[in-house]
Amino acid sequence: MSAQAVLPEAANRFSQEMERERVAHENEEKEKAEKALKMKEAFGDANGQWEKDKAALQDMALDDKKSGDSSKTELDKQAQEPQGDGSEVEEAAKNAKILAEQ
Repeated sequence: MSAQAVLPEAANRFSQEMERERVAHENEEKEKAEKALKMKEAFGDANGQWEKDKAALQDMALDDKKSGDSSKTELDKQAQEPQGDGSEVEEAAKNAKILAEQ
C-alpha cells in the first residue's frame, strides 16, 4: 500500500471517530435536558414557594413587633431564662478537674 493511500484512510477513520464523539456528546446533552425537565415536572418551580414563605416570615416579624416588646423575640426571651439548677455545669467542672489531674 502506498503512502498516498494510507493518508485518506487515516483521515476517514479520524472523521468517523470525530463523528461518533459528536453524536455521543449530543446524546449526553439530550439526556441531561430530559433529566432536568423531569426534575422540574416532578418537583415544580420552587420560586413561587420561596416567595410565599418569605412573605409569611415577614408577616410573622411584623406581628411580633406589633404584639409587644419589639427588641426581643419569644426565642430571645426563652434563651435568657435560666435552664435547670446549674448542677450540670458543676458536674462538668468536676469531671474536667479530674481529667486534668490524670
